[in-house]
Amino acid sequence: MRQIPTLGLLLLLSLDLSYAEAQSDSAATLVLGRRYTQLFYADSLDPIWAAMTPEMQKVLGKEAGLEAFRAQVTEEIGPEVKVIREKLTDTLGVRLYTRVAAFERSAASFTVQWTFDSASRVAGFFIRPARCSSAVMRGLEKVLSWIFRWP
Repeated sequence: MRQIPTLGLLLLLSLDLSYAEAQSDSAATLVLGRRYTQLFYADSLDPIWAAMTPEMQKVLGKEAGLEAFRAQVTEEIGPEVKVIREKLTDTLGVRLYTRVAAFERSAASFTVQWTFDSASRVAGFFIRPARCSSAVMRGLEKVLSWIFRWP
């Protein structure tokens, strides 16, 4: 009877557990992203505000800043009518839920993105046209690098 080396077996078990944890994180990110998107659309902002990191709250100023953003989205692009695609990304210690969707009052699609920290708090959020110019993207990258202190 042939023996499997212990180190190889431990490595296989470790890889299997890492895969299971990654799947669990992805499932949690998907649930959180969908939940906060629906809360935002339903104008139920208290749970979102409570889940935001202090840094994110500081960026918005007060809960009224989130309310004003919600009103602006509603007025300018209307309700979401179709989800085009969803994407989950783990990067630099944060998890991203990205959703591209069509809206009633716009011919262009929009990206809805939530950023979650390691404690599943909302560390970032935006809604913007799905296709931005490179100048807009550079500006967004500068803001994100400042918020998250990325190099």
